[in-house]
Amino acid sequence: MDNEVKALTIPEICRRNKQGRTTIYAEIKSGRLKSYKLGRSRRIRPEDEAALQLSYVEQAKGTSQ
Repeated sequence: MDNEVKALTIPEICRRNKQGRTTIYAEIKSGRLKSYKLGRSRRIRPEDEAALQLSYVEQAKGTSQ
């Protein structure tokens, strides 16, 4: 059980990425951020958060050239 990675809530993702709730939900709706429902709350796996951050980096590289 100690090796299990905790899925993140929307407020945790917002704090960690310094983004608003609306932006995070827009990313989920667009498909850029994968999530799943756990009861009434929505959860995001850390690896999906990392994939979103990587997409931001790749997008920034593409626009700076």
